[in-house]
Amino acid sequence: MRGKLVWRHAEVPFLSLQRGFSLLELVMTLALAATLSMAGVSSFQHLVASNKVDTLMWTLRTSLALARSEAINRGQRVVLCRQSVSPGQCAGSTQTGKAVWSQGWLVFVDKDNDRLLDTDKGDELLRVFQPLDSVQRLMWNNGDFIAYDGSGALGSRNGTFCVGHSSGATELQRELVLMYTGRLRTAATTCRYPLVL
Repeated sequence: MRGKLVWRHAEVPFLSLQRGFSLLELVMTLALAATLSMAGVSSFQHLVASNKVDTLMWTLRTSLALARSEAINRGQRVVLCRQSVSPGQCAGSTQTGKAVWSQGWLVFVDKDNDRLLDTDKGDELLRVFQPLDSVQRLMWNNGDFIAYDGSGALGSRNGTFCVGHSSGATELQRELVLMYTGRLRTAATTCRYPLVL
C-alpha cells in the first residue's frame, strides 16, 4: 500500500507539516496539570484534617460514655479532668472559664468528691487519654473537669467542647454540646467561641 500524500504549498517547508505540540500548548497543558494537582493536594489535606477532627470527637465521645457508664454501674461520682503538664495529675478543679484540654484528660472514680485524682484517698484511675497532636486543639468552656453522679446525670455544669485542627492553610472546627442529662451531641460546624491555637 502506498503512503498517503500530503498537500503542501511550494513555499512551506515540509518540516512545518509534522505533527507535535507547540510551546504555547505545552505551557498551557503544564499549567492546567499544576492547577489540578494543587486542587487535589488541597482536597487531600482537608480530608486528612477532617479525619483527625472526627477521630478526636470519637475519642471524646468514648471517654464521656465511659465516665457516664462507670458512674451508673458503680453508683458513684466519676470525673473527667483536664490533665496537667505533669502526666497522671489533674490540672485543678477551680477554673470555671474556657480551658484548653490539649494535654489530654483522665477518667477516674472520685471517692472523696474533690474532683482531683487522689489515689491515696481511694480514688481509682480508670483511663488516661494522651496529649493531642500539635495541630489539634480541644477546649471546654466550663473549666477543668466534668463530673457524672451515680445516676448518670451531670454533677457539674453543662457546656460545649470546641474541637479543632489547624495546619498550614487547613483549619477545621466542630462543636459538641454536653447537656444536663449527660448526653453529648454535635451542635455546629464552627465553634461559637474562639479556639485558642
